[in-house]
Amino acid sequence: MSYLSKTTTFKTTLLLLFACCVLSNFNGGNTNWAALYARGALVAGALLTSVVVVVAARATMLTWITVLVLLTFSGKRRRVLVQHGKKITIDVVMYLIKGQA
Repeated sequence: MSYLSKTTTFKTTLLLLFACCVLSNFNGGNTNWAALYARGALVAGALLTSVVVVVAARATMLTWITVLVLLTFSGKRRRVLVQHGKKITIDVVMYLIKGQA
């Protein structure tokens, strides 16, 4: 998928979610706008949280792969990296957590 189709899909999904929220709260001429805004904020918050989790997971994986490649180039053997993989992973995650705090 190209970047354009991903953004179009995302925008279409948001538009459909907003339309569903509007139609579900529509009571003739008496619309509860506070509930509509609250539901919209809840949906937007959930979407933003999921996006942040995906971006953080990708950044962690990229950092982990970079560390493994650099350790391989520095002379560590593959078996040693496999044995110390858990420790390396914990070190990378802790570094990323401390860097964002």
